[in-house]
Amino acid sequence: MDLPDFTGGSYPAQSKNANNQRTINWVPTIAGTPGAQGKVPLILVGAPGLELFATIGDQAIRGTHVVNSILYAVTGPTVYRILNSGVATAIGTLETTSGKVWIEHNANNEVAFVDGRRIYIYNSVTTAFVQPSPQPVGQPTSICFIDQRFIVSMVDSMFFAISNLNDGMTWDPTMIAAAEADPDPLLVVWNLHRQIYLLGSLTTEIWWDAGTSPFPFQPTSGVIDWGLAATDSVAQVADAIAWLGVHKDGGISVVSATGLQASVISTPGLEARWRSYRTIVDASAFSYRIDGNDCYVITFGAGNETFVYDFITQLWHERSSYDTQAWRANHGARFIDKQIVGDREVGNIYTMSPDLYTENGDFLVKTRRTPHIWNERKRFTVSALKIEMETGVIQGPLEPSIQLRWSKDGGHVWSNWVTRPLGKIGEYSSDAVWRQIGLAPTGDIMFDVQTSSDVKTVMIGASLEATPGTS
Repeated sequence: MDLPDFTGGSYPAQSKNANNQRTINWVPTIAGTPGAQGKVPLILVGAPGLELFATIGDQAIRGTHVVNSILYAVTGPTVYRILNSGVATAIGTLETTSGKVWIEHNANNEVAFVDGRRIYIYNSVTTAFVQPSPQPVGQPTSICFIDQRFIVSMVDSMFFAISNLNDGMTWDPTMIAAAEADPDPLLVVWNLHRQIYLLGSLTTEIWWDAGTSPFPFQPTSGVIDWGLAATDSVAQVADAIAWLGVHKDGGISVVSATGLQASVISTPGLEARWRSYRTIVDASAFSYRIDGNDCYVITFGAGNETFVYDFITQLWHERSSYDTQAWRANHGARFIDKQIVGDREVGNIYTMSPDLYTENGDFLVKTRRTPHIWNERKRFTVSALKIEMETGVIQGPLEPSIQLRWSKDGGHVWSNWVTRPLGKIGEYSSDAVWRQIGLAPTGDIMFDVQTSSDVKTVMIGASLEATPGTS
């Protein structure tokens, strides 16, 4: 029998006996469109790999931002200007050495950096890197740019400040306003479609440029009843903004919003998993678009796990690096003709591509844990499992392989791994087959499929040969 859910996304439930699907370093991908259906609805494509683009230090990348043909990046206290060739030049120093750095630019050759303590301005013509004096009222915690003005949030308050027009060096102390529809602290300011999202600890307001004087921005009517559970979890994905939210009535979820319409995109099982972490305030996020897939990536430091939501398939999958449980990538940006990401631990910047099959030379271990194959508590015997793969397409140094293990008690105890070849170049029809898997005494079996071969790997589907028992 065919197993149509073999190639799904990650969906852990509160009990692994009910559901414990995991899809790690595979991307669930739609196999066709209406009128041009594929042989299966979804396939699993190997997740994009990473290749070193530049090294700018030995500390984590704290922020990236693209201005025309220049990439700006921060590691430790140092700010760098990077060319498309990968050549990096240090241009300034911050007062802090860790934590996210927010970066924006205007049309007056100014690039602004906010490190949670100060705002710094780099002039790309004069190459001056200075702090405005005076600084904005209060301690700036985030920054965005809209309608020729920089806008910053201020620590431990409901207030935000705006700069003069196209002038990040000048901050009039009277040009401030409060997000006061609900008296929760303002944490992050964000520009989406020329609207300012003011994300607080319990609610989110939206303001717009009404052209009023002396303060040009005014609130829209209505409030989003989702606040911000982790200040670094905000990212724009296609035409929406997404973040790890906390509802004013309780509970955490990843939500996305366009205008005042906010939707929960996380699942109850994932939310239960996140609540089990020691803390969630250290979660950080970025987004990317590759092959038409708009993805939101969130990493939980305390949980040491990374989850990715695809806005096209509306499914979650996971990312993991070889030397750490969570994915090493952070702070993505589109730079000229490439998607780049930073490194959470060292000062590396990588290009990310589906045509790369390792992570900077490390194995990219791909794992799919299937849903329960359930026979209503009636035992059955599995004589064979066949997994259909796209094989024989890349000449690698070693013959690619895939391995399988199985559990017959709901995912608590697993068999040993059993390895099968995937086929050398030109062997396009060499499906992987495992035989004599044996009796499923409780009428329940699930599989783990894993490969780390550094070749193109696509899982198309699977079928099971099984014989029902008598009870």
